[in-house]
Amino acid sequence: LKHRNTVPGYSATPAVVEAAAGPRSGQELYAEMCSACHGFDGKTPELPHIRTPSLNNVDTLATCSDDYLRYIIDRGRTNTAMPAWGPDGGNLSREQIDRIVAYIREWEPEGANPANVSSRTGDAAMGEAYFRGMCVNCHGENGKGGIGNTLNNDAFLSIVSDEFLAETIINGRPGTA
Repeated sequence: LKHRNTVPGYSATPAVVEAAAGPRSGQELYAEMCSACHGFDGKTPELPHIRTPSLNNVDTLATCSDDYLRYIIDRGRTNTAMPAWGPDGGNLSREQIDRIVAYIREWEPEGANPANVSSRTGDAAMGEAYFRGMCVNCHGENGKGGIGNTLNNDAFLSIVSDEFLAETIINGRPGTA
């Protein structure tokens, strides 16, 4: 169904439907185009026995940029069941793809406000426990580095603010896990 020689009655026609009925929300487009494989909730596929990535997942949302999601929706994924939904494949416009991406982004959890975090009010023992459980795999034992940046560095620690660290811990850094 991804090729131009598809029987017209079997191809998606969201652009035609939208022109007649007015613009549809990202949620409506997602429900129509994505939910069968990724689930209405972004977690559980509607089709039995299908294995697809969960989109409504903290790690997925943290590591996938909007551009990456747009690219995958537009062009599909080679060697997978993910078809191309863009103008050259499934007939979704760039604007419709943007609405779907915005809807997927609504699943991102809201974190604490970084401005309210301070090393003076934190609990060092609790912080160490969190670091050992969630950070040491990338940043290394005692923050000496690994696949992630070295955090235990005098130059870094002398210029970094509590707010910067809180923002990073709460929201992550773009393009990282």
